[in-house]
Amino acid sequence: QSPPRTTFSEESRGVEGSTSGPFISFAIGTLAISFPLGMLAMVKSILETTPNGDFGWIMRLLPWGWKYELLEGDLGARFLAILVMVGFTTAFLWLGYSRFRKRDL
Repeated sequence: QSPPRTTFSEESRGVEGSTSGPFISFAIGTLAISFPLGMLAMVKSILETTPNGDFGWIMRLLPWGWKYELLEGDLGARFLAILVMVGFTTAFLWLGYSRFRKRDL
């Protein structure tokens, strides 16, 4: 038998209830949200020290890796970045809709 799944709001209330104030829960939430980006940047910097290549493509797994191409003078690179951003937007909207459609907030 699998354990019951908890929702995001239940987890948020658990973090907020276990801390001494709203600032601490805000700080914990901010750290939890920024952890994947920091981990990705750290892995990229570690891999770049290896002698066998450039690992700049790792940052393109998130929208931050495409932000400078939006200002590129080359129209092909700009349109590709726009399409990638639309793809990220679609993926994040779908993820948000699928996780929060129960209205448990």
